[in-house]
Amino acid sequence: MSFLWDGPLLTSESSTGLSSVGLTYDADFRVASMAIDGVSTARTNDADGLLTSVGPVQLARAPSSGRLVSTTVAPVSTAYAYSQYGELQSVTTSVSGTVLYSQGLQYDAVGK
Repeated sequence: MSFLWDGPLLTSESSTGLSSVGLTYDADFRVASMAIDGVSTARTNDADGLLTSVGPVQLARAPSSGRLVSTTVAPVSTAYAYSQYGELQSVTTSVSGTVLYSQGLQYDAVGK
C-alpha cells in the first residue's frame, strides 16, 4: 500500500494489483471528489456543510433540521418521513412516480 498526503490530507491511496483512490478537497477540507481507478465522482455540500450530492445521487434535506427527506437517482427516489420526535416514521421508494416499496415504522412508549 502506498499513500500520498498534502499536509494532513490524504490525496491518494494505491496498492499493487488493486484499485487506486484519489481524493480532492474543497476550501473547508471536505472531500470534493473521489476517483477510483481514474473514474471521478463529485460530492457537493450545502451552506451548512451537509452532503447534497454524490455523483448522480441527490440528497434533499429539511431546511429546519437538516434531516434527510429524500434521495434520488433518476428515475428512482426514496422519501423519508419523521415523527415529531425525529424518529423515522416511513420510507417510500418510487420509480417514475410509481410506488414500489413502502415501510411504516412504529415505536413503543420509550422510543424502541
